[in-house]
Amino acid sequence: IVEECERLNRYTANLLEMSRLEAGGVAQPLQILGAAEMVAAALHRVRPRAGGRQMLLQAPAPDLLVAANAALFELVLINILDNAILYSEDDARVEIAIFAEQGACRIDIADSGQGIPEAALRRVFERFYRAGRSEAAGRGNGLGLAIAKGFVEALGGTIEASLPGLDGRGTRITIRLPLAEASKA
Repeated sequence: IVEECERLNRYTANLLEMSRLEAGGVAQPLQILGAAEMVAAALHRVRPRAGGRQMLLQAPAPDLLVAANAALFELVLINILDNAILYSEDDARVEIAIFAEQGACRIDIADSGQGIPEAALRRVFERFYRAGRSEAAGRGNGLGLAIAKGFVEALGGTIEASLPGLDGRGTRITIRLPLAEASKA
């Protein structure tokens, strides 16, 4: 019951955020946030659903800062991590790497699960689109990656899905957000 309530809460939050994004952009106020801290918080929230999956965070530059709305940024990360959990076996790995790349904060979330079918890679960021991957596909709502795309693009960043993720399998989601300066906080 608790798990289903959490799933319904995430679904409701996804619908609300999609409506906000369509109505005019990212929720205010923006704050200067540590990317590694935000990813660690999202990991903490999804760990109870991760089962036996290994969730590994690599942040060689833990002080990378981005300007974002904390609640929405966490929701985006949770949506991507939930997909990695949903579409992978219980003994799979999920690795998150955070590093600076050409003036941006790059966040890679890669898994060793089923992977997105190559033909669906371009469409996974469309609203309500679900790549037909096994029985797990029936549990998603097709909003998580659309919200992630809207949020990231509203902040001047990019998001993409690619194959493979880890060990020649799975999916890799790459988010690039402009770096922020601590003095703007």
